[in-house]
Amino acid sequence: MKKWFCRRLAPGLCALLMILALPVTLQVSAKATTKETTVTVDSLEMDVHVPAGYYVLTPDMAENDGDFLLAGITDAASKIQEYRDNGIYLNLISEDQSVNISFFKKESTTNEQIYNLNDCSKEDQEYVLNLLDEADDPDLGLESQAEYFRDHPQMLMIHTVAQADNGSGGTAYEESYTTIINGYSVSISVYMPEKGDNVEAAGKALKEIVMGVDFTNILPIPTVDEMRQEALNVVIPLGTLIGSLIVALIIWSVDKKRKSVRSARLAEDLTEFNRARRLAREEAEKSGVPFEEPVLFVNETNCSDFEIDASCRMHFLRSRWLYTFGVPLLGLCFVLESVFLNGDVITRILMALLGLYFMAVPYISFRRLHKEEHNVYRKLRTRAAKYVFCEEVMRVYGIQSAAQHPYFCLWKAVETKKNFYLYYTSERCYILRKDGFMNGEEDVASFRALLKEKMGKHAHVKK
Repeated sequence: MKKWFCRRLAPGLCALLMILALPVTLQVSAKATTKETTVTVDSLEMDVHVPAGYYVLTPDMAENDGDFLLAGITDAASKIQEYRDNGIYLNLISEDQSVNISFFKKESTTNEQIYNLNDCSKEDQEYVLNLLDEADDPDLGLESQAEYFRDHPQMLMIHTVAQADNGSGGTAYEESYTTIINGYSVSISVYMPEKGDNVEAAGKALKEIVMGVDFTNILPIPTVDEMRQEALNVVIPLGTLIGSLIVALIIWSVDKKRKSVRSARLAEDLTEFNRARRLAREEAEKSGVPFEEPVLFVNETNCSDFEIDASCRMHFLRSRWLYTFGVPLLGLCFVLESVFLNGDVITRILMALLGLYFMAVPYISFRRLHKEEHNVYRKLRTRAAKYVFCEEVMRVYGIQSAAQHPYFCLWKAVETKKNFYLYYTSERCYILRKDGFMNGEEDVASFRALLKEKMGKHAHVKK
C-alpha cells in the first residue's frame, strides 16, 4: 500500500497542490508589483510616481522575471531587446493590460542645440512644436496634432495626439508628452494598436503619470564660455596627442629617409674603396713591396661596467636627446592638462596616467638598452679592446673577431670629457678611453684632428 501510494498517488497529489498554489503565487506577485511606488530612472534623471495597478518593467530586468508574464508578455527576451532598440527605459502596463505607457529617450544634434525646452528661445520652442504637429503622412494615413502643455510644475512639454492606419483596417492611436532636458528629449507615450472606447481613460492615465514625474537634475543651457571651455577640454588633449603623433611621424620619416640615403651612399663608397684597395694591393705585390699602412695611433680600453653605463647615458643624452626629452615633455603636458582642464574625472585620470607613462618611457628604454649592452659584453671572451688607427681605416681587436672600418663608414664620432665613442651603426658604438692612447694627450689631440678630417660634420668633437 505504501509503495503504491508513493508511485501512483503521491505524484498526482503533488501536481494538484502545485496547481492550487499557482494562483496564490501569481496573486501575491501581482499585488507586490502593482502597489503604489516611486521608480527612479537614472538614465532619464527622473523619479516617477506610479499609482497602484501598474506593472513596472525596465530593460535591465531578468528575462525570467514573473512580472513580464503577469503583464501579458510571453517573450520577455524579445521585449527587453525591443526596449533597448527603441530607447525605452521604463514601461508601465496596467493590470488589465488596457494601458501601456513607455518612457523614451532620444539623443540628437538638434536636442543638444536646444538643450532645455524651458529656457530655449521662442523660435526653438515653435520649431519643436511644428516638428511634432506637422508629422502627417498621407501614405500611412498618419495625422498628428500638437500643442503646448504647461501644467507640469517643472518642464514645458508638447502634448501630441497621433493616429494612423494599423494595416488591418483599423486605426492605431498614440498620445505622448515630450520635452527636451539636458540635451536629450524625453517622451512619455501611451500606444494602442487598435483605437477603442478606452482612449479617453488611457489619456487620463497618461496625464496622471506625467504629472507624477519629478525631474531630478535640470541643467541650464550652457553659456558660450562654458561651451567653449567644454570644447577646449576635448580639443586640447586630442590636439596635443594628434600633433605630437604627426611631429613624431614627420621626424621618423625624415630620419629614416636620411639614414637610407646615407647607407646607400656609404655602400657605393665602400665598394669603390675596396676596389681601389684591391688594385693597390695587386700593384704592391707585382712590385714586390709589402702593402702596409703606417699605424698612427693605438688605443687600449677595458670596457668595464662603468664604461658601459657611461656609454648608455651618452647615447640617450647625445644621440637620442629628442626622444629622451621630447616624450617626457609631452607627458608633462598631459599631466598639466589633467590638472587644469575641467573635464570629467575618468578622462582626467586617463590623461594623467598617459602622461606619467610618457614621462617614464625614456627611462624604461634606457633600462632596456642598459641590460642589452651588459648582456652583450658578458658574452665576450674579453673586455679588453685594442684599436689601431691607420691613415684610411681603423682596426678592432680583442672584444670581437678582428674588424676593419674605413673612417667614412663610421656613422658618427662623439667626444665626452673622458671618452670617444665611435658609432659603427646608428645605435651601436665602440668605447675609447682617452687615457688609453699610447702617447696620452698628444695622441688625443691628433686623433681628434683625424676624426675632423676624415668624418667632417659627423665628428662631434671639441674644436
